[in-house]
Amino acid sequence: MSERSFLSLRLAHYSILIIFFILITTLSLVGCTNSQSTQLIGNVSSTSTPSRMPPEQLCELRCQTTSQVLTNGPCLGVVAPDWVCDVVHEPREPIDDLVANQCSDYNAGRAHHFVEVGTNCSLIRKQ
Repeated sequence: MSERSFLSLRLAHYSILIIFFILITTLSLVGCTNSQSTQLIGNVSSTSTPSRMPPEQLCELRCQTTSQVLTNGPCLGVVAPDWVCDVVHEPREPIDDLVANQCSDYNAGRAHHFVEVGTNCSLIRKQ
């Protein structure tokens, strides 16, 4: 066997070992993940999946963790299938009823329910 063939064989052997190592490492990392997510948001710890949480709680959590300025009354988007989250004044003001200040998914009929929270992220109403 020539020296060149020996080096090629050795390189192929090391390549197979590296691929095997990467495969084993990937499989062990995937096996270590937890199928049920645990979220810690503020002082609220939840081990339930978001789809099992009521939409008002999801809205409050989204409000507490958003980086948006809440005094402008932003729509915080879809929080559950068919539910949107909207920030309004407390007490509600006529400006909160303007279509331009409501969630576009709700106005377009892509969501049929909404949760309203105040700028302090507390529930005002859900419908």
